[in-house]
Amino acid sequence: MTPRAHLRAPNRSAPVRGNRRSRGRPIITGCGTLKSGCGVDRVDVAGLEYPALKRAVRDQQNLYGVTTVLIEDKASGTQLIQELIADGCHGVTRYQPTTDKIMRMHAQTAMIENGFVSIPQSAPWLAEYLHEMTVFPNGKHDDQVDSTAQFLEWFKTPFIGQNIYELYQRDAEAAEQRRQPQPAQTIWQPGSMQWLAEQNKLK
Repeated sequence: MTPRAHLRAPNRSAPVRGNRRSRGRPIITGCGTLKSGCGVDRVDVAGLEYPALKRAVRDQQNLYGVTTVLIEDKASGTQLIQELIADGCHGVTRYQPTTDKIMRMHAQTAMIENGFVSIPQSAPWLAEYLHEMTVFPNGKHDDQVDSTAQFLEWFKTPFIGQNIYELYQRDAEAAEQRRQPQPAQTIWQPGSMQWLAEQNKLK
């Protein structure tokens, strides 16, 4: 398993300065569970445009067995959503932002600061990714920051049937615990010091 490290939150209070330009649309591959948090496993920023972007999304979906493809429903993202669905990619999920990029990222800082987001300790894309996250919102680029914020917001959003899923998960964990060998119970000689101590605890 690849060693993991916790992601650190970007500066919350820094003002926006200068203009940003996009290097391309980042493809962020993440995973996680409701219990342990989530992780960013891969980031690709290659300046891809149509149709290369569409091919890259499908390639990563197939490579990692992705079940949900989260795409911002805006500009070329709308076209990408429509074409992927038409091609039979049923895991496509539309993301429709309601606030600006800074507010979206700030809403996720608590999750990051509390250690619920992990990243690899080493990866070819890691230095550039961390730099962009660290200098946001003063950096030249913010595509990876925004994609990360969208992923984390989606990850925290309850899904249909989540309560019953968590109930079944707890029941399964309890059943597994009952199947484990139980520690042997020591039976003390009646009248001994240990036996009297146990009796006092039961009162």
